[in-house]
Amino acid sequence: MLTLTQQNAVLAFLAQTQADTLAQAVDSIYDGNVCENSVRIYDSACIAEIYAKLANMYSTDDNDVLTYTFTADDVLDALSLLDTEYRDCVVEFAMQYSDDLSVALFGKTFAQYCAEVEAKFANITL
Repeated sequence: MLTLTQQNAVLAFLAQTQADTLAQAVDSIYDGNVCENSVRIYDSACIAEIYAKLANMYSTDDNDVLTYTFTADDVLDALSLLDTEYRDCVVEFAMQYSDDLSVALFGKTFAQYCAEVEAKFANITL
């Protein structure tokens, strides 16, 4: 179960990632109104959809106290819908964003993930 702090961190991460991704596309608009990086506009829209989906998963009590109802599995399921290349980047960005959030979502920190990858490559013989 994600804590409220972790749920807020998920939403903050998604909002920042959406803004950064859209900025990449905007930075690629050249003369003639041509975007050389239009796939980032699509990626940005996908992140915005995930944000909206998760942000709308809440309940309120009789005192109008809001409680998010999304879980780590909901976050992972939503991220799984992203295109493969971009999804892998977003997962790594999320792992780097916060060790606490990374462990809650993926069961390991970014440093642990990197160590696992390095160990796998170390075992490759050519």
